[in-house]
Parts: sequence; C-alpha cells; structure tokens
Amino acid sequence: PSGHCDIWVVSEAVGANDHRRLTQYLGRNLRPMWKADGSGLYYLSDRNSKENIWYMPLAGDTEAEQITHFTDGRVLRPSISANEKWIAFERNFQIWRLDLENQQSEPVEIMVQTDEKSNPIRHYTYTSYISEFRLAPDGKKVALIAHGEVFADLADKGDKIKKGGDSFKVTDTPFRESQLQWHPKSDSVVYVSDRTGHNEIFGYDFKKRLETQLTDSPEQKYVPKFSPDGKWLAYIQNDTEIWLMDTETQEKRPFITDQIFTGVPEPTDFEWSPDSKWIAFIATDSKFFSNLYVQHIEEETPKPLTFLSNINSFRILWSPNGKFIVFNTGQYRTEYQIARVDLKPIPPVFKEE
Repeated sequence: PSGHCDIWVVSEAVGANDHRRLTQYLGRNLRPMWKADGSGLYYLSDRNSKENIWYMPLAGDTEAEQITHFTDGRVLRPSISANEKWIAFERNFQIWRLDLENQQSEPVEIMVQTDEKSNPIRHYTYTSYISEFRLAPDGKKVALIAHGEVFADLADKGDKIKKGGDSFKVTDTPFRESQLQWHPKSDSVVYVSDRTGHNEIFGYDFKKRLETQLTDSPEQKYVPKFSPDGKWLAYIQNDTEIWLMDTETQEKRPFITDQIFTGVPEPTDFEWSPDSKWIAFIATDSKFFSNLYVQHIEEETPKPLTFLSNINSFRILWSPNGKFIVFNTGQYRTEYQIARVDLKPIPPVFKEE
C-alpha cells in the first residue's frame, strides 16, 4: 500500500549497519516512543484495520502487545510523558490520555477561559461608506446602511447631537445587508442579507426589538418592497419571478413568473400602484428589448404597457394619483430619456372651430 511504513532500530555507533526491522505488518506503523529503560517501543499501528497504540519489546521473540482497543475513530499524534506514566494522543477532535499502568484511556476535559475585555464597548464614527439612506414614511426616523450594517436614528435628533447620542444598530453580523425598505407604518424595516450563503430577506420590528428571517430558500432574492397599504411584501426571486408575501401570515406565492428581469443596479425595478392593487415592472422580451408591464395582484398574466425598442429601462415611478407611470429608457446610440405612460387616454381638447 502507498501508506505502508515500518519501524526499524539501529545502534548509535557512527557507521553502524546493524539495522533491524521490528514490525512485519503490511500497513502503517509509525510514531515510535521509547520505553524509559530502552527495552521496548510504543508505537501507532493500524493493524486489525483500526488505529491503536501497541507495544513492541526489543529482546526475545515476544509478540507485539495491543495497548488501546478502539474500534472506531482515529488515533493521531501520540506522545509519551517523560516519567513514562502517560501517553497523550488526539482522537475524535479531542485530546485523550492513556494510563500505561492500567492501560485505560479517557478524554481530557479542557476548559478554555477567555480574557475579559478591558473595554467591551467601542464607539465608531462613520463619516463615509454609507451605501443606503431611507427616510421613514412618517418623516421622523431614518434608516441607513454603513459598512454593511443596518442602523436607525431620529430624523431630527435635536439635543441628542449635543449629548453625543449614538445611532441604533439594527444588525451586527460579519455579513452584508442591503436593499433597505421601510414599512408604511414606519415601525419596521426589511433588508436583504447574505448571512446564509445566499440572499435572504430579513425584517426588524422596532417595537418588539426583534429580527425575523422572512424567506428561506436557495434562490437569490432582491428588491423587497411593501405595498402602500402594508399588506403585501413583493420581491424578486432568481431573476425570473416576482413573489408576494402576506405580511400578516407570511404566506408566499409566485406572482409574476417566466420573465427575464434586467436593469440597473438590481436585476430589475418594479413599483406598486398607489392603491396596492397593481405592480409595474420592466422585463426583457425575445428581441432583448426591455419594456414596461403591469399585473393586477388577482391576475396571473401581465399586460404590456410599452412597445419600444428599449435597450435598457429602469427606475419606475408611479404617480401618486395613479394616472401615469414614468421610467428611464435608453435606446441605441441615444442618451437616456424619461418616458411617460398615461394609463388612461388623455381626452383631446377641441376648439369650437
């Protein structure tokens, strides 16, 4: 076998050639440890298909003696004490100790005590790297993302600035949070985090001081947005679907499917209608043109709103009165423009003549 090794002995004289092979087992024989009086060797062997500690006397024809009798796991890196009372070794990610007098082994309980921090609280002042900033709908609070963490604070701190008041840290993880959105009631936020290895949506309730993971699946999630009435949370999943989640029951269902979403900076942009009954979104058709579509929350098929040769479209805004939608559109070799779509035809105004 490629891992075969044996234990040999040779006298200490310079140029000695009296090499003698001690082990005859076709396998792994290694880590020899001298008995104090030099009459034998303890060593590690995997004979009988399991790694154990054995003892081999150097004089006479006495057979090797098995010291430990483990039937599973591995025995690694044995080391004998100077007084020849113990052999320490690693097994099953623990340190074990072998009493050579009674040949009994047991794991060593190791308690690692941590040093207390002399200054467990640290204050940081971030004057840069604020990637997102959101004003709450009530205009009284702000939420922001700095260095991948979510923070919240008062929009008007007043005397709090003089007192050196800190912003409230919503998240405290080594992972990245992004795509922050307020609930219409201004009492909670949602955001995307990659702490599970892929993008999942989390929510934080400021009244309950509680964070909740709202999605849990291997598909990537993007751009969570609450409906204006707060009853729904819509988000993009896997660049091909928009899902709806009931904010009361947290039940989820695919809403817009079999689309190709592209855009800047996320896979796509979408927007709720002011009455929370429609979602407008941009998708790419078979000719690679991106156009505007809408779909009612009770329907299964979207309706196209534009039929332009847009190479790229993004940034949808629905007018507060619900009568029109504007978005950015880019066409070949032209600058980006703002396009407006009137959802009801504008009645013509005729003069009397």
